[in-house]
Amino acid sequence: MKRSVIFFGLSVLAICLSASTLVQATPITAGSTGASCLGATAGGSTTGNINANTMFGCGSLTFFGSGTGVMASLPPQAFGSVSFNTSVGTSLMFSNSTFGSFASSMITTGGFPGFLNVSVTGVWNPGSLFPGLPPGVLSTFLITFTQTPVTTGEIGGGGSFSSTNTIIPEPASMALFGTGLVGLGGVIRRRMMMRK
Repeated sequence: MKRSVIFFGLSVLAICLSASTLVQATPITAGSTGASCLGATAGGSTTGNINANTMFGCGSLTFFGSGTGVMASLPPQAFGSVSFNTSVGTSLMFSNSTFGSFASSMITTGGFPGFLNVSVTGVWNPGSLFPGLPPGVLSTFLITFTQTPVTTGEIGGGGSFSSTNTIIPEPASMALFGTGLVGLGGVIRRRMMMRK
């Protein structure tokens, strides 16, 4: 009987501890931020045809806090010159120590003469500005290139970077909760068997 009471108490304690861990695991939403692409190029030229080229560049890529989540108050983040090939999904990479690093895994495009949307999906490893976010966050970088006059004018570029990430309880919390439930079930079963 005494062993059963101890086992029951430990089971309840395990459930309570794991429940408190679940409550403390508050979701953190990374959110989104604006992006500017100064000195945009297509095919190596600031007047290259954006609808006929696959090589693009930003003379100066900068993110700024005009968005949502923890990125809403983001101070300007400069990444310098960045270039990529829209036909190679893994060709876009940029980083700095405070924002972190981003590496593309897929690039898609769509548009019409004088306008090109580029959607880049990849993995973001947050830097020192985001201590609560884990590495390996799936993120999207959207950039729009415009050109006036069409095919020969100066290229403009801007867009956004977004990521939705939620911190979830680690496996140890779930194991603790499961252990408590199994122990509680065992105590209840044993009591039922003793009553028969």
